[in-house]
Amino acid sequence: MFRSLPVSISVPSALLTVALSGCATYRDCGTPACTGDQKITSEVERRLDEYPALAGAIPITVQTKDGIVYLNGQVATDLERYTAESVSLKATGVAMVVNGIAVTEK
Repeated sequence: MFRSLPVSISVPSALLTVALSGCATYRDCGTPACTGDQKITSEVERRLDEYPALAGAIPITVQTKDGIVYLNGQVATDLERYTAESVSLKATGVAMVVNGIAVTEK
């Protein structure tokens, strides 16, 4: 019964190693798709910076994956949330925006 224990421990360890190496590869991505996503993120961030009202208590963060822009953060009103989304959609190469921005308006 104890002989199988080392094998069962090594299999999850090997899977974890493979999974973590995949994450490292993604973060150091140099493919054209990654480069395009980085350009989109930079352009969206630049466009959002042109709207000082969008600088909330929790700043808006921008992440892009395969042309899909993910917005997160916090703003004061629904109008600001909508503005952040519509401004982001205007950036070159954006296929879609997933708006995860929270509104603090009461």
